[in-house]
Amino acid sequence: MKKSLEDYDFIELSYAGLAGTAEKTAAGIVFTARGSGQKFSLKPGGELEKLLAAGKTRLTLSGKATQPEKGDPVLEVAEAVESK
Repeated sequence: MKKSLEDYDFIELSYAGLAGTAEKTAAGIVFTARGSGQKFSLKPGGELEKLLAAGKTRLTLSGKATQPEKGDPVLEVAEAVESK
């Protein structure tokens, strides 16, 4: 029997070089991937917080994403750099 995505408790993916834009909202930091338009809620790390504090919003991120039962996937940011 072949399993489908619904058969798993959660999905976890690692991303490297995910480019897009970040914005602060009332609910936290939301990142929209360039190209696909996929939105992620962010668990920021030190580098990301520094970039956002400096007003940088075009970013390239690396990290691990998990899908909660409700809402956007959550990306735990391991690395963040400004996109050119």
